[in-house]
Order: sequence, then C-alpha cells, then structure tokens
Amino acid sequence: MLTSDELREEMRVRADAIMARKQELQERFGEYAGDTTVNSAVGLSLVGAGAATIIVSVMNGRRSMWTWVFGGLFIMLGLSVIGGGALTRRSGHIDEVASSVREQLSHLDPLARAMIVRDMAADTVSPLMRFGRE
Repeated sequence: MLTSDELREEMRVRADAIMARKQELQERFGEYAGDTTVNSAVGLSLVGAGAATIIVSVMNGRRSMWTWVFGGLFIMLGLSVIGGGALTRRSGHIDEVASSVREQLSHLDPLARAMIVRDMAADTVSPLMRFGRE
C-alpha cells in the first residue's frame, strides 16, 4: 500500500505527464469542445450518476445527508452543463441575427430606420404596457 507521500508523488508525476501532452490533447479533442452532442451526453451522464447515487443509497438503506448532497450536486452540475450549452447556442444565434438586422438597417435612410426601430420597440414593449399597441 502506498503512503501519503508516495501517493502525492504519483499524482504529481501523472499531472506533469498530462501537462506535457496538453497541446496534443487540445488539438485532438478541441474540435469536440463546442459540440452540442458532447455537452448533452456529459450533462445526461452527470444527471444519471446523481440519480443512480441516490437510488442505490436508498435501496441499500443508507439515507445520510451526504447521499442527498452528492446526488443533488451531480444532478445540478449535469443540468448546468446541459443548460449552459443551450444558452451558448442561443446567444450565438442572437448575435448572428442582430448583426444581420443591423446590416440591413444600415442601408436605410435615417428616418426610415428610426421608424422601424420605434415600431419594433413598441411591439416588444406593448404587452407590458396597459394601453399598448394592439
């Protein structure tokens, strides 16, 4: 059995080996970093691990607070990975549409642009106003 110093040294050696291969790993797996399928798979795996932790602990009769904390932590982490990917995709789509709309508005004369922006703002805010546009 390893002592704590030997274990610490073994972990340091492994970390140094991974850091030495950092560039190679980034080139190999970097293309999958923004893939929605990978984000969903990782998130669902974490949610499944959290649910399985809770279910197995309850079935074995262990109902300590730590079971619920670890299970809930895995579930929340998985949901945040899934949700973070969705927010990233949505913000990317919003940026694309905003740049397209800005480009098309730049071709109009200033008065027409002001009228269009005013109408768009009124349509957006009218449901929030009591006597808004119909």
